[in-house]
Amino acid sequence: MVHYGDFKTIQKLKLSGEGQGTWIEPALKFMFSRDPYTRLWSAYLDKFVLPDFWHTARNAIPVVRQNVTKERAKMGFKADPKLNEHFQTALYNCNPCKHDFDVIGAAETFDEDTNLVLASARTLGVIPHNPKESRLQREIRDLVDYNHDIVLRTHLHGNISVDCVGLDAVGRRLWEVFQYNGYLGDSVPYPEAYLKKVTDKKYHNEYKLFLKTVIFDTRKSVTKKTLDDWKEQRTKSMRNAFRSLPKRIMKQFQEMYDVDFDLFQYEKYPVWLESRDKN
Repeated sequence: MVHYGDFKTIQKLKLSGEGQGTWIEPALKFMFSRDPYTRLWSAYLDKFVLPDFWHTARNAIPVVRQNVTKERAKMGFKADPKLNEHFQTALYNCNPCKHDFDVIGAAETFDEDTNLVLASARTLGVIPHNPKESRLQREIRDLVDYNHDIVLRTHLHGNISVDCVGLDAVGRRLWEVFQYNGYLGDSVPYPEAYLKKVTDKKYHNEYKLFLKTVIFDTRKSVTKKTLDDWKEQRTKSMRNAFRSLPKRIMKQFQEMYDVDFDLFQYEKYPVWLESRDKN
């Protein structure tokens, strides 16, 4: 919706446009920060484990992987040298030093801070609040639809092999990401037999429906304790990923987001990182 939605009640302004930057000063201004560790991990899953940014990977693959096959090298085209906003610092994206924000919230306290924004706009109680489970369900639906629709968007045709973004290939990646995010258990197998009959591209919408159905049915079939156990996988998978990185890469990451760590009061050297492998 953010990328391709038809917004009829929101006007997008370019601060570089003549006179438009002045519109922000009298408005109610808010921004949200996020722990750089969880933010980068989430962006990695959404943009690289899933196919959203595969079209930018052609130059990166030979650099970061050894013994790259010709098939793998074809899964992208030349990348834009400008760092994407999903990986830029919050300081760079939002510039709180220039703009006097009325509310600076955090992703970690999103519900409470959202209420503060709504109260500041005198709309608290006017906009209905959705429970957490419905928000999780909406995220699952959106990710399934968005990532399977990527193959249909014309900007990818000719740049990525269809085999890379086929229904089954994307479905398996989504299942893996939902396990990383704690929506499904690590031991829950991908329902290959159930989905096999709709893997042909002509069953595009049917496949999406089948995949969402089996995910929701799987979650409904387990106890609350099991769901809570699955939720812990999100933190565990993120921490294990950072622990596996070479120290020089971790140092570069920490230096890059140094101001975000300091300005928004996040732990630059968290305790859990001390138990990382020495590599």
